[in-house]
Amino acid sequence: MRSKRTRPNSRNRRAERSRAFQILYGLLFHPADSPAFLSRHYALSPYTEPCGADGTEEPSPQPEARDASEPAENCPPPADACAGSEKTSPLPALPELSRYGDEDRVRIITPEPGERPEGFAWILARGAWLNRARLDELIAGFSQHWRVERMGRPELSLLRLALQELLFHDDTPPKVIINEAMELSRQFGDAAARSFINGILDAAVKALESGRLQRAPFIEI
Repeated sequence: MRSKRTRPNSRNRRAERSRAFQILYGLLFHPADSPAFLSRHYALSPYTEPCGADGTEEPSPQPEARDASEPAENCPPPADACAGSEKTSPLPALPELSRYGDEDRVRIITPEPGERPEGFAWILARGAWLNRARLDELIAGFSQHWRVERMGRPELSLLRLALQELLFHDDTPPKVIINEAMELSRQFGDAAARSFINGILDAAVKALESGRLQRAPFIEI
């Protein structure tokens, strides 16, 4: 059922994107088999947030986009090569905290018992989960036939999140989506994969601009 679009009332969208990314990352370890499982996973999953987040959404400097026609030499390492990027801790599936440069700069937030899934992070995470087959099809196509299962878990989660926002949330400028994706990549991803991520998202934006890819209306299911 289509719902009237409202701008989520959240702390700030950057923090919400970070939480949505961490939820999607966790689902690669504990796949959801139903909307009810997804809701429980969201409500119970701890997540990290930078200390002193000021709530702003200034675009981060955007690296030079890789032309989608270039050889895929900057592809992310295979998923098994990324195993070292997963932190060994009592909090499985949280991306490595040290990517912030100093673990004292982040806090681990545990949701309150009974917290109701809501807000922009929930909208993004739930949408990316519901649309994961379509998103993975696009990722494979724009990555010049690199198999999705060979991509690192952080990179796959990040691409699903960014493409979900790009296709279903036309109130966010594409440049902001790419910049925010690159910021998350700096925090959680592999440095060798950043140009690969940027190239895929740049190709998706160009496909939207040319009409080869169409946005879908926002639908609250």
